[in-house]
Amino acid sequence: MNKPTLFFLIITFFAQIVFSQSSNLFIPNNIKSSYKNGTRSMDGNPGPNYWQNRVNYKLKAELNPENGLLLGSGTIKFINNSPDKLDRLIFRLYSNIFKKGAVRDFLLAPSDIHDGVEIKKLIVNDEEIDAKPFGGKVGYTSTNMIVYLANEIDAGAVTEIEIEWEFTLSRISNVRMGRYTGDDIFVGYWFPQIAVYDDIDGWDINEYSGKTEFYNEFGDYEVEIIVPGGYMVWATGLLQNGEEIFNPKINDRLNQAVNSDAVIHIVTANDHETEQVFLNDNQTTWKFKAEYVSDFSFALSKDYLWDAVGVNTGNEKHPRIIAHAVYPQDSKKFNLVGEYSKIAIEYLSSELPGVPFPFPQMTTFCNQRSGGGMEFPMMANDGDPADSVKTFALTFHEISHAYFPFYMGTNERKYSWMDEGWARFFTAGPSLEFVGDESYYSRVLAEGITIFGNEADMPIITPSYLVKGSTALAIWYSKPFFAYAALQNLLGEILFKSALQEFMKRWHGKHPMPYDFFFTFDDVAGQDLSWFWKPWFFENGVADIGIKNVNQYKGKIIIEVEKVGNLPVPIQLQVGLDDGSFIELSRDITIWKDGKHTVIFEVETDRKFKFVNLINDKIPDINPENDHFAVGIM
Repeated sequence: MNKPTLFFLIITFFAQIVFSQSSNLFIPNNIKSSYKNGTRSMDGNPGPNYWQNRVNYKLKAELNPENGLLLGSGTIKFINNSPDKLDRLIFRLYSNIFKKGAVRDFLLAPSDIHDGVEIKKLIVNDEEIDAKPFGGKVGYTSTNMIVYLANEIDAGAVTEIEIEWEFTLSRISNVRMGRYTGDDIFVGYWFPQIAVYDDIDGWDINEYSGKTEFYNEFGDYEVEIIVPGGYMVWATGLLQNGEEIFNPKINDRLNQAVNSDAVIHIVTANDHETEQVFLNDNQTTWKFKAEYVSDFSFALSKDYLWDAVGVNTGNEKHPRIIAHAVYPQDSKKFNLVGEYSKIAIEYLSSELPGVPFPFPQMTTFCNQRSGGGMEFPMMANDGDPADSVKTFALTFHEISHAYFPFYMGTNERKYSWMDEGWARFFTAGPSLEFVGDESYYSRVLAEGITIFGNEADMPIITPSYLVKGSTALAIWYSKPFFAYAALQNLLGEILFKSALQEFMKRWHGKHPMPYDFFFTFDDVAGQDLSWFWKPWFFENGVADIGIKNVNQYKGKIIIEVEKVGNLPVPIQLQVGLDDGSFIELSRDITIWKDGKHTVIFEVETDRKFKFVNLINDKIPDINPENDHFAVGIM
């Protein structure tokens, strides 16, 4: 037997061992095919045959703030890195969520509903294509445009596309973007974007109906934005021509802010009043560039205040970046967002996940709503909560998305929990540390507690496009938050962080799926964690542990704790004694690994117990009635 053959057999043998360890989890056929084809590996790594496509955009947008009309044009370079010949291209027309007859998850104001995105010109590899509905080569679903090609795109080929389009931004029903006032606008989901073609499903044809968000290819962006004079513009990417636009003192302040640990006021109310912001009041073209990002958004305002601060990230390419906060003069707490952004970026870079912030800047725009936010690469469109605690949590949450799904291109259309749950989880510790938020866990629990255990409570792994209504908060945010917390308890903080960082390293700039996450953690932990993955991610069920019985005799208190629900969670008990003192007892989540349903605690003491409480403020326990045992002094 020759050496190459022997080596192949050894590798195959170990691959089968890994597969047998992981086969306790149900793996759908379309995902199994990725292991068979070698695009993904059963140890959680990208496979030797892993590929993904790339799309580069050069775009121009001219926006009329008065009526919301956006005129767009551009060239797109699609690089087919797949091994397949493609007979079609699929474009996302996100703003067709406002089109008459579109499928959507939200009620919209009638005045915002329109005829959809109009494709005025489409040329693919020098072939002009009639993009009118029912034109023969183009088909439309709710938010997808399917372009059938006369000539297939070969594997490895580069396709050049020219496109022009127009649509009107919403004014009242602003789904993640729109005109918030006549002069304050956030623009996202604004250009025809080529959908992902991947190794799991081929073309992603799931519709954008409002709730599910990103699944985009990575690429480079060069964007020109044309607006009337007097408007400030912020965007994904770095501004290329600020010296042509701003009064020199504005540029000086920006240069100062990069190196400042304190927030610098870039544009003040006085600057607006004295017209000291711009060189002139002419129509302006703003030019931006962004490298290897998965989307592009921008915002504009005539009279917003603008703060900025420098931030250390530890990123070799961008060791010190700038964080911006832009907001109206009468905002409630948005004047704190510049400092909160600095805290968030530094914490995420150095503590958890402990991965350097991946972008050269971050801008948070105030949409003047009472709360809620939406993330884009290097941009966030946030509400304006009335208190500093919620403002901090919102700021931190949206900046956390720089990692999921923008550092790693997770598929939010199918697995929203892979980014929303992490953003909830990353925010918990800092909220307590920096703003004293002791109710964070209870607020996250409140998002899901009315759903947990009910008919609508589906396993986390359920494809997100099947989750409807308020169930989304439970399945995408609350339940995965507690699952990640339980996983950290299982592994311990050091191993948990190591596994998370390895997962992010392996899949940076790529498209990880849930099994890549599961198997990477198995691999780094050196153990089969399917006993944990199955109940938390694949099964119906709830967390419910209770105090079944307490006895005391011969100088011992015997406490029996029962796992009534199927989700494994840690145990923390407080024993109250007759002298007013307390004893704290705990077990980590591994106590349930072997399938047991009860755990016995023994406490040696001459004091009599008065009560035993289960402390469940950090677990999603659905039944508080069995969390307390008291029989008086025995």
